[in-house]
This record gives sequence, structure tokens and C-alpha cells, in this order.
Amino acid sequence: TLRRNTSLRCVLRRRLLADVGHFLRYERSDRPAAEPHFRAGYLEGGGRLPPAWRRLARLVDLVALCEALTHDGLPHAATAEVVELIRATVDDELPAPPRT
Repeated sequence: TLRRNTSLRCVLRRRLLADVGHFLRYERSDRPAAEPHFRAGYLEGGGRLPPAWRRLARLVDLVALCEALTHDGLPHAATAEVVELIRATVDDELPAPPRT
């Protein structure tokens, strides 16, 4: 039972980090908009975030970004945007603002 509970907690933690990574994908740490509100509300609601949670969320989101590049017919602009997000994650930098 302890092993099962530990495994379940790990799965839920990864799922949370994936959801947070998707939610904050375009968030810039130099101009946070949603992150402070998410963090405050999550912690206020009793949630716990692991150390370096933002970096972990970005790394978990990296899987989804790489998967997006496997889709046939992905428009060039979307491909360029995803590649920039991947580059920024790998280099641990801020992503360039999306082009409008």
C-alpha cells in the first residue's frame, strides 16, 4: 500500500507539473502575469510545490513541445514558435515573446 501510494503521488506530481508547464508556457519570469497568482492560490489552497518547481514544470512541458513537432502539416509559424520554446527551455532562458 505504501508503495502504491508513493507511486500515485509521483504520478500526480508529474501531472501537476505538466499542467502547470502548459499553463505557464509563455510566462516570462521578467514580466510574470499568471505565475504569482497561480503560486499564491495553489499554496493558499494547501498545495505544495517542490523546489525549483517552475524549472521542473518547463522540463515536463518540453515533452509536449517535442511531441508537437511530430504533427504533419504544422504551420511554419507554429513550428518556429515551438522550436523557440524548446530552445529557451533547453538553454534555461526566457522564451522570446510570441510573434503577433
